[in-house]
Amino acid sequence: MNHRPLLFALVVTGPLALLSAVGCSSDDSGVSSVAEADLPSRIADAACRAGRKCSCDVPASCETNIARFFGRPEGGEALSYDAQCAGKVVAYYDALNSCRGFGESAQPTCCRVYYGPKRVGESCTPSDTLDDCGPGLRCAGGTCVALCGDAGKPQLGESCEFGSCAAGLWCDDSSGSAECAPLPGAGESCNDSFECAAGLNCVRLQSADVCVIPGALGEACEPYTCGDGMGCVEGVCATKKPAGSICEVDEECFGVCEGLCLDPRPEACFLFP
Repeated sequence: MNHRPLLFALVVTGPLALLSAVGCSSDDSGVSSVAEADLPSRIADAACRAGRKCSCDVPASCETNIARFFGRPEGGEALSYDAQCAGKVVAYYDALNSCRGFGESAQPTCCRVYYGPKRVGESCTPSDTLDDCGPGLRCAGGTCVALCGDAGKPQLGESCEFGSCAAGLWCDDSSGSAECAPLPGAGESCNDSFECAAGLNCVRLQSADVCVIPGALGEACEPYTCGDGMGCVEGVCATKKPAGSICEVDEECFGVCEGLCLDPRPEACFLFP
């Protein structure tokens, strides 16, 4: 059970933050730059075109709805614009035309469409939509650090009020103050973290979410406890069936089961919940 990538949460609830955070592209090579005035319409056209091609639930006002989120952030008049990074953002949305499943169309690329003058190590003010750190940097804990990777991310026991924790940790606010804690191990609850230590899956067993070691092919299992590419079918881990195969439950398929296995929901459709 994994969280959605940052991009999709921002597209749905506040895409402005994307422009001061990370651009995405399926391939860094051959990406054309995009003029600032063209960015909102280019993103909207690509996203809506992909949604319609993939038979998503696209509203009639799609282009207008999306374009209004992708201008210069309010209060960001002094920020610089990275036309090459903007091209990578557009390339990400263009890649959704493949109608492939979630996470299969493109991979994240480190860049920020709007950036400030601050250098690494200089002080900054964390914000959801504005960040005055320079290109390749982000504001973490009041200091400009590397945009990608764990540099500057809160470590074990440190506050995560203004950012995500380093790899292998999660932001635990159960005690009233948000602090980075180790991801739960095998047999431990993942009710709050929704994630587990490396190599484990967070699954629902009876009435609780628990971290388990994924089952191997042919091993006895509970629902959704098998390894990648497998499902728990009649109590045994079995290889998932391709689209068009006869099925009884979703877990038999890579996508969903409606008498026959259907392809996974296209990634483009996550833009239109």
